[in-house]
Amino acid sequence: MRPAVQKLADLVYRQLRHAERRWWAGYSEHLLNQVPLLGAGVKINGKLNMTGAKYAVVGNNVHIGDNAFIRAEGGLVIGDNTHISRNVTIYTINHDYEGEALPYDDQYRYRPVTIGRNVWIGMGVTVAPGTRIGDGAIIGMGATVAGEIPAMSIVASASYQVLKERDRAHYERLDMDRLYGGASGRLLSEEDTATFRPSMDEAEPFFVVSTGRSGSTTIARTLSMHPKVVCLHEPRVQLIKLSTEWAHRTKSENDLFAELNAIYSASVCPTSIYGESDQNISLLIRPLLDRFPSAKIIWLLRDGRDVVASSYAKGWYQPGPHADGRRQIWDNYRIQGDSCGDVSPEAWDAMSAFERNCWYWSYVNRTVQNALEEVDRNQWIMVRLEEINDATDRIFNFLGVPPVPVTVTRHNTGISSPRRHATWSADEKDAFEKICGAEMDLWYSGWGIP
Repeated sequence: MRPAVQKLADLVYRQLRHAERRWWAGYSEHLLNQVPLLGAGVKINGKLNMTGAKYAVVGNNVHIGDNAFIRAEGGLVIGDNTHISRNVTIYTINHDYEGEALPYDDQYRYRPVTIGRNVWIGMGVTVAPGTRIGDGAIIGMGATVAGEIPAMSIVASASYQVLKERDRAHYERLDMDRLYGGASGRLLSEEDTATFRPSMDEAEPFFVVSTGRSGSTTIARTLSMHPKVVCLHEPRVQLIKLSTEWAHRTKSENDLFAELNAIYSASVCPTSIYGESDQNISLLIRPLLDRFPSAKIIWLLRDGRDVVASSYAKGWYQPGPHADGRRQIWDNYRIQGDSCGDVSPEAWDAMSAFERNCWYWSYVNRTVQNALEEVDRNQWIMVRLEEINDATDRIFNFLGVPPVPVTVTRHNTGISSPRRHATWSADEKDAFEKICGAEMDLWYSGWGIP
């Protein structure tokens, strides 16, 4: 090739590479903007192929190398100062090989992945669904890891083995002194670390508990209108599976606490007064308060008739996929009355989908009430959704911030129009009264049924 032609070809190649890098930088920024909890100093060094970004939580000073492939739909947490090299694959979901087709069908199994703080993941590593990597671990080049990776361990080989443990005293000294490496290990300055967002342990957290279909999105967005408050709706998809395992008694208390600690320790907050509105927290109040003893609880209650009308219209407890043809993670881990020990297997099998929706409203609110009976009365409040417009000042005072005017707007109203309880059949009204009547008498005195 002639020198002039070669020079032109090189120029065109460099321009194309530059354009490609700019495109990927813009696309990576687009993906990170979807992450609900995102720390400071997060860097994507090249191409990032990621799906389910809205189900990820990413800490401060996290670096992800070129050509990473991440499926986050099952829930992903990456802790502060974690550096991930090139060509790393992280999966939080898997195909259902015990479904309706071979070798697998079109449904997914969801298994969250948690990566702790100060972790180094080498080039070409594969992280399998359900993996939990402890703080300070090092995963050597090319390893495939699954299950529990102990904190501080150094792991290598395709079928991984723990080679040794990091010098714990050295590690803890650096962590205490906030000495963290940035790009290529360059020591971050105090100005760099000063931009880090606070951890949950440095914040004043609060949790909004409800049944779902109870205005949990509405209250999160309403409270976030306050300049000193941020409340996110369901930012941790991992809690869907975890809360159901706890309710079904398939998760031990020690394992539950370890998983909760991993999820929340490797996490950041947008502000010091930070809340999460999530129906799954309703089943985890006691263990969460063990983890955050000073956290505040807002119990958001909605008339059971409206909840059942809405959840039933959304297809809860009804067989088959959603409108997009795929069952979602919520469907895979919907709590079951017999597995919770609240209903006998025979009675549960005999229940219609409508009756199971009634049971769900009753059971979750009973669980919340029982848990809060053991909590200091100054640490929680109940708010009825029907009174939310008049309750915002009370909520802000409860959170310790001065009230400000806010506009309450309904959100997440759903596509399907629910059949209001006035139009229910006689059998449906009888079922609701039988299953939910005692709780409605307690929380909505004189409710009646038209």
